[in-house]
Amino acid sequence: MTTPADARPPSLLDGPDAPTDDVRAVLLAIEAFGRAQRCIGTAFVHELNLPRASLGVLFKLQVHGALQISELAQLLQVDVSVASRQATTLVDAGLAVRDIDPDDRRARTVALSPAGHERAATARQAVAKLLADALGNWDTGRLATLATSLNDLTDAVTTHFDGPQHHSKDLA
Repeated sequence: MTTPADARPPSLLDGPDAPTDDVRAVLLAIEAFGRAQRCIGTAFVHELNLPRASLGVLFKLQVHGALQISELAQLLQVDVSVASRQATTLVDAGLAVRDIDPDDRRARTVALSPAGHERAATARQAVAKLLADALGNWDTGRLATLATSLNDLTDAVTTHFDGPQHHSKDLA
């Protein structure tokens, strides 16, 4: 007799090099959290009338100001062509503007327009409200532990893979 567990497809989490149960639990929690983030993003696609990927660009530009596309790509950890398309989406929507980089007149930057700043502020408030509602019954100690754990996870993973430039201290 085959049970549902026996019928599941092979997983990278199985086999001779499988992680410990503790690491497996963290991996599964990260996967679940990623799905939760996509749910939040999907909800905002409709509310903000923007593609989900544009939210990251919107927030990076809000925090960092005008950026060259290569800088934006590095912050987003995507290819320059991806960052360029995402920035173009915001420019086309009137939420960002392109300009000549004052430090390198050969380069161009992208920055939020006044409407982009307004949309970013609205989006941040909406995300904060959604999260506050979802975690409304958590006490402050549990919230502090969650924030510390997420920051520690981010720092450990980014330090292991590519150094400190993308640590949790980057607010966007």
